[in-house]
Amino acid sequence: DVVSVDYLQLLQTGGMDGQGEIQAMRRIALGRTSQDLHDIAQEQGVALWTAYQANRIGITKMRGTIDGTGVLDVTDYAEAIDAAWPAAVIVSVNQSAVEAPNSTGRLFLAENRGGPSVRTMNVRLDWATSSVRDA
Repeated sequence: DVVSVDYLQLLQTGGMDGQGEIQAMRRIALGRTSQDLHDIAQEQGVALWTAYQANRIGITKMRGTIDGTGVLDVTDYAEAIDAAWPAAVIVSVNQSAVEAPNSTGRLFLAENRGGPSVRTMNVRLDWATSSVRDA
């Protein structure tokens, strides 16, 4: 059993006054919601999958790599530091404009719980069948 939340940033957080505090309060609220979802999933014995979109820095990072070698890590996701903290594994699918015509790309994998297990793997992406294969 898997619970999918696509995606957490769509949740609205109320009671935020003042332009300067909105981003910090939203980030904290999303972090708390992420932790609550993680706790519920553990209590129920189900896997939890949550999708995030890239933030502006992440999008700029991908567009700025001519050779397509950039990968998005946890800091490149919108409001992700707090929201990703309870995650056991973080995966990003990376495909540059150079890679897209060849159906190639990269997966960034980070394991939060077992130490600094971080790697990037080259993959073949088939968007028509939503499949990822080892390149």
